[in-house]
Amino acid sequence: MEELFYEIFTELPRQGPGDHDSTIKALRAIPELPAAVRVLDVGCGTGNQTIDLAGEINGKIVAIDNYQPFLDRLEYNAAKHGLSDKIEIRLEDMFNLHFKEESFDIIWSEGAVYILGLEKALKQWKKFIKPQGYVVVSEFNWLVEEPPGEVYDYFMQESVHATDKEGSRNIISNAGYALITDFMIPKDDWYEFYNKLEEVLVLFRDIKADDRSALGVIGSFQYEIDLFRKYPGTYGYVFYIMQKRG
Repeated sequence: MEELFYEIFTELPRQGPGDHDSTIKALRAIPELPAAVRVLDVGCGTGNQTIDLAGEINGKIVAIDNYQPFLDRLEYNAAKHGLSDKIEIRLEDMFNLHFKEESFDIIWSEGAVYILGLEKALKQWKKFIKPQGYVVVSEFNWLVEEPPGEVYDYFMQESVHATDKEGSRNIISNAGYALITDFMIPKDDWYEFYNKLEEVLVLFRDIKADDRSALGVIGSFQYEIDLFRKYPGTYGYVFYIMQKRG
């Protein structure tokens, strides 16, 4: 059912909660950028944030994902916005990156770092960042001390091994980074994302009406949406802007 997951999320403007203003706020929190910055966007999806970044920086963004239709959409949008010369698109697995050491000023990842896990990602990416370079991620965090059992069990089943903000800050420090700042993305971004996802699910229920396995996947996504509405403020994405030490 992995293909169905990708098909559903290709229909969304963003593959996770986020917005232009949060992306730019995170970028501007970086204290100093080189004149020609080189950025790696890990798990770029269809690349709304890639387009946002490319419109702000002088330099080059290497945008990677493991699903070609996402990248095709990004390629189309980059051309549409006149940004193709700033964005290099690669089909690449985040679990096995092929880049030279210390080749990026920034590694960026919105809503995708949970796939690797924050601790593993920060350790693996460190060698690709230039000295005193930066990592910027939006990470899934619990926002309450004791998440409701239904919510906790759902995300554990989905292999989202989340911690709270203090836990993420400790991971960042222990991995050899200095935290510059962090901030939550607006709760409204989650409502917007889930509302759009729900619209897409309605379409796919009709398309996959005779496929019980597909309907099970669709039902799981709907359950996540329903849990969020039932327990708002339980979890969210927090942007972490950090600098490589040493």
